[in-house]
Amino acid sequence: MTLRKLTATPWGSGAPASETLPGGLSAPVVEIDDTTGTIYVGGVAQSGGGGTPGGSSSQVQFNNAGIFGGDSNFTWDNTNKILQVLTPNSPIAGNTDGKVVIGSSDNIISVHSTYAVGATFYAHAAQSFRAPILSLYKSRGTQASPTAIQSGDALGAIDYGGYDGTAYATGAGISPQAAETWTNSAHGTQVAFQITPVTTISSVTVLLLDGKRLAITGGANGIVLRHTGFTVASLPSGLEGDQSYATNGRKVGEGVGSGTGVPVYFSNGQWRVFSTDAQVQA
Repeated sequence: MTLRKLTATPWGSGAPASETLPGGLSAPVVEIDDTTGTIYVGGVAQSGGGGTPGGSSSQVQFNNAGIFGGDSNFTWDNTNKILQVLTPNSPIAGNTDGKVVIGSSDNIISVHSTYAVGATFYAHAAQSFRAPILSLYKSRGTQASPTAIQSGDALGAIDYGGYDGTAYATGAGISPQAAETWTNSAHGTQVAFQITPVTTISSVTVLLLDGKRLAITGGANGIVLRHTGFTVASLPSGLEGDQSYATNGRKVGEGVGSGTGVPVYFSNGQWRVFSTDAQVQA
């Protein structure tokens, strides 16, 4: 076997497209343009493979009419692991006008549609044991070293808003919350529903659902409806105006220990019978 080394000889302009090999065969000439780095085979510029990156540092590369391209609106921050595809006019407060931002210094993952009727998000599952899931998780501490959430911590939220002529603002929302400090044996939760009353700009919680009651709050004026009854002895501590049902509470005329149940409300530190305002008795 004979080994030969290839040497590069600078061509002038008008380099031949092929060379004649021994035996009368011809082969295309391979050329490299020292200025642009473009590779030519048989006088034809080649695309793909290596080449000079387009744009500036951090700009993601793409095929731009057969050559590498880069754009300041399509970038990768390798230090903070942030991918950004930016377009103007995002309504999300604090964002850098992103159409799609995956990871950002302002902790926003944004998807913004410029389509006039908005965007529709669709997920489909075709398995009998699972449906599409949107998972929102919360911890204290850090992601690397999480600590337990505390009572009252929001677990996630969905906000609904609109444009008021000056800015985008939130008008309503749904927010699941921790109802207790979490341990590996206690995961109590409640769900709060917020709306903004007419002629105001501040949202208030108007509905609160936990494992024992449905609270219609409406600010300072509200009521609580409990979905299950309690014996008189097991009625929980209530808030002023709470309502429930004492399953063995006595109606008028019923004897001690023979109560058949009465609706009750909480007032002045006691559960009272609606019909008599007296403290409920078993």
